[in-house]
Amino acid sequence: MKQLLIVNSAKALNAKKPSGTLSDAKDFSTLDNGAIAFAELGSASLMSGLATKNFCIALGRPKVGSNDQLPFLIPEVDIRTLSIVKSAPVAAATFQAVVTLPDPEDVVELIPTTSRVISPIAEYGIVFIKKGAVPHERNTYSVQVATQAATATLVGDKLVAAIKAKTSENFPFTASNSSGVITITCLNAGEDWDIKFFDCLEVLNGAPAYTKTGSGAAAMVTGYKIGPNGSETVVVTLGRKAIGDKADIQDLASRCAAGKGFTDVYRDGDTIYPNYPETVEDTTYNVYTLRFRVGRDSAKTRDERVWQIVHVAVPVGATAASAIAAILPEGNYMDNVTASNTAAAIEEAAEEGGE
Repeated sequence: MKQLLIVNSAKALNAKKPSGTLSDAKDFSTLDNGAIAFAELGSASLMSGLATKNFCIALGRPKVGSNDQLPFLIPEVDIRTLSIVKSAPVAAATFQAVVTLPDPEDVVELIPTTSRVISPIAEYGIVFIKKGAVPHERNTYSVQVATQAATATLVGDKLVAAIKAKTSENFPFTASNSSGVITITCLNAGEDWDIKFFDCLEVLNGAPAYTKTGSGAAAMVTGYKIGPNGSETVVVTLGRKAIGDKADIQDLASRCAAGKGFTDVYRDGDTIYPNYPETVEDTTYNVYTLRFRVGRDSAKTRDERVWQIVHVAVPVGATAASAIAAILPEGNYMDNVTASNTAAAIEEAAEEGGE
C-alpha cells in the first residue's frame, strides 16, 4: 500500500472548517480541506509531539459539488515498526559537457602509416546516451564529422555545426565553441545523459572521477572529469530532476493514485473521479516518507503484516511546518521516543536530587 497526503500551506495542522483550530481528536469531520491532524488511538486530544503509542493520521478533503467529504484516514500507524525519511527540495540540474578537444596534430598517430597524407582527413565522433530510457525508446544518438581541419578550433566549429543541425525534440542539444573547447548543453532541464567518444576523439574516454558540489544534506554528485592523455578533458555536469517541486509532487501523486482508489485513470485529468488529479500548489515541498506495518489481532484468520508506505508532502514555510516536523522526526521512531523518555527521566532525577 502506498499513499500520498498533500498538505495545504495555509491550512497545514489541525485547521477547522471554515476557520479555527480542531480540538477534538474523536471527530475529524470538521477538518478543513488540505489540513492534516495526528492523534493517538483512543485519545481525545491531538498530537503536538512524539506519540507513545500507535496513532492515526487524518487529511481534510475538498467538497464534491456542494457536499462535504469525510477526511481521508490512515487508521493506524504502528510506532514499533515506524521509520521516517525526510526528503528536502533540490533544484533541477541541466546536463552539460565541456570538451577540450585534442590537437589535430596529435590524432595523426591514430591513422595507419599507409593511409597518411600531407593533410589527412580525420573523423571525430560523439555518442549521446539517454539514461532511464524505457523499452522501445531510442536511447543513443551520434554526431560524426570528417575534416582536414588543422586546428582544434576548426574541429570544434565542425562538431558544433553538426550538433546544431541535428537538434530536435528527441535530440535536445545545442553547442558552442571557444578556441577548441566545445560546450554541449541539454535543452531539457532535468534530463540526464552520458556521452562517449569514437574515432579520433576516442582518447577522451576514460574512468570518471566524480566530484561533489553543495554542502550538507544537499551535497550531490554532479559531474566528472575524464582525460587520460594530459590536456584533453571532458567536464560533465549531470542532469538531475528537481525534487520536491510541483511537477515532482504531481508525479508522485499519480504513482500513488491507486492507493486512493483512482484505478481507471488513463492520464491526469481524464478520469471518472471528482477532485482528481489532486491539487498541488506551485511551491516546494518537504516530503516525509513513513514506512511501517500494522499487527493483526489474534481473532483474525491471517497474521501477515504488510509494509505500508505513506508520503506526507508539506509545503516549505507552511503554517505550523515546524510542529509537523516535531510529530514526524527522521529515523527509527522508537529511537526518538526512547531518547525523549530518557532525557525526561534524567531531567526529573536531577530536579529530585537538587531538592
